[in-house]
Amino acid sequence: FEEERQKLQNRLQTAETQLMEMAGLEQKLAENLKELEKVMTESRLKDQILCAKEAEMKELREKLERATLDYEHCRNLLEKAEQEAKEKEEKHLKMMAEQKDLIDSMKARVLDLVREKDAMWKKTEGIESRQQSPVSHDPNVCVSCKKDFKAFTRKLQCRLCRNAMCQTCSVRSGKKERCCVSCYQKGTIHVT
Repeated sequence: FEEERQKLQNRLQTAETQLMEMAGLEQKLAENLKELEKVMTESRLKDQILCAKEAEMKELREKLERATLDYEHCRNLLEKAEQEAKEKEEKHLKMMAEQKDLIDSMKARVLDLVREKDAMWKKTEGIESRQQSPVSHDPNVCVSCKKDFKAFTRKLQCRLCRNAMCQTCSVRSGKKERCCVSCYQKGTIHVT
């Protein structure tokens, strides 16, 4: 009987030890469950944040694609406008050159006609052309039209008589040379 009692006490002690171990394990399990719940809550929050960031990233990608398309469209419009402006400028410069050539040829033709008229008048009237003595002119006034030289009136010098003249009263006598109308009419264009 004593033996059985001893066995029962040993079993009881073993059971108490196991119960105490189980209580410790249950406590650890409860702590682990709390920690697992906390980790799962954090994981859900991070998943929500991740979903929000992915949605935001998708929206930003769409905005970037729209901005890229707008940029391409604006760049194409700018290139087209620059091309049109370049063509207009070339056309304008060409037209200005043609007008300048026309004006120069018209000036030359008018002076030729004036020379011819003078020659015909001298023939019909029997007048001999006399050489006038050079008269010194005011260097601040045009020889022909007597206009004062100011900021917008360009002052030139005749390559033959060395008198001051404005651009309107000058004629091209060479590539870069100009002379006054009276010297041009006299026909003394040969520069030495």
